[in-house]
Amino acid sequence: MTTIYTVRLQMWSPNAAALAARKVGANLLDITVGSGGTDGAPFAPLERAKDEALESRKFAQKLRARDPHKADRVEAAAWATYCEAFAVQMANSQAENPEVWNRRRWGSDLALGCYCGEWTMGTGAKVLHCHRVLVADIFAALGCKLGGELSL
Repeated sequence: MTTIYTVRLQMWSPNAAALAARKVGANLLDITVGSGGTDGAPFAPLERAKDEALESRKFAQKLRARDPHKADRVEAAAWATYCEAFAVQMANSQAENPEVWNRRRWGSDLALGCYCGEWTMGTGAKVLHCHRVLVADIFAALGCKLGGELSL
């Protein structure tokens, strides 16, 4: 059974994620829009969806100083909308690329990497609103084991 990990890629330390993946015996797969290349493309969000999520995030950050609870609601609603759209996109990706999904599902352990970081909510709680977690959850629903987020 394949174990799926997640890891944050870092521009200032490009090899750190690969080293963290190797420590647990996993191969690193960059699933970032653009830098993930053809291997990561079936698991990367559409540019439009990513941009819309970032715009909602910027709006919530501006709102946070005046009304942190409303900002949290805006972020939660934006995240829920993003998750729904991303689920549809990934269902389409599975239908269009079954061999890619099966190769990753039944292959060696995998660390899904991208550059998304934690978001700090108005309550101070840190959450990881990121497509790498959503992709990992899809693999778990397909029978893979979740290994969690790797520390760098």
